[in-house]
Amino acid sequence: MAPSAPSFVRSGTLRSCLDPSFAPMEFYARAGDAQPVGVDVDLTRALSELWGVHMQLMPVEFTGMLPALQAGRCDAVISAVLLKPERAAVLPAVPYLATYVVIVGRADSHLQVNSELDLAGLTIAVESGTSYAHLLEQINQRIIGAGRKPILIQAYPKDSDAIQQLLVGRAAGVVSQDTEVAHRNAQGMQFKILFRLPVRDEYAIYLRPGAADQASVAAAIGQLRANGMLKQIVERWHLPLHTLDVDAQKP
Repeated sequence: MAPSAPSFVRSGTLRSCLDPSFAPMEFYARAGDAQPVGVDVDLTRALSELWGVHMQLMPVEFTGMLPALQAGRCDAVISAVLLKPERAAVLPAVPYLATYVVIVGRADSHLQVNSELDLAGLTIAVESGTSYAHLLEQINQRIIGAGRKPILIQAYPKDSDAIQQLLVGRAAGVVSQDTEVAHRNAQGMQFKILFRLPVRDEYAIYLRPGAADQASVAAAIGQLRANGMLKQIVERWHLPLHTLDVDAQKP
């Protein structure tokens, strides 16, 4: 039996905000494509089919997604947004996949990063509006405290912009998730993880406040996990299987 549908799909459509610049979670496969593809697109489609409604994808820049949700311009944000206490204090969140924060370098990089102190003096690119910049600032405090030169943090509007800086040699690394590295290497782009930060995160679906709706979405994620659909999506996009290690029912 399908779980009860949340109230926001009573119109017959699930409107999802997403930022299609973060492969393999959501991205345009080719320049000029009208519709994005990716893990979150497949998940949104699976939820829509489970509830018997249409799917409407609404591309928004990362920094504008949660404000768009709050303003009622979409029903949910399903776009690899990390579950963070400050976000969940304002908007309900349902985790669905796990991920680790990593510093990514080009495959031909000779950098040896054995600890965060080895990041001292490096230029690291990040996507604006993410939690990565704050994370790097915290690392910088410890680097400066150790008497070393801080990381030069460069912020860009899109994750793809940050990756481009790495590719052209303007940055030594990019803060990203292990999910992205797995996908890009599956596409033959040959990146490598320079350093895995001791940060285990979870991607979460964000909703407008409403306990019943949050419970409905959590139940739907649980069903997609139980029937193997979530695993199929993970395997289709070459993500590591540890991404499935999430309990969507937890608060």
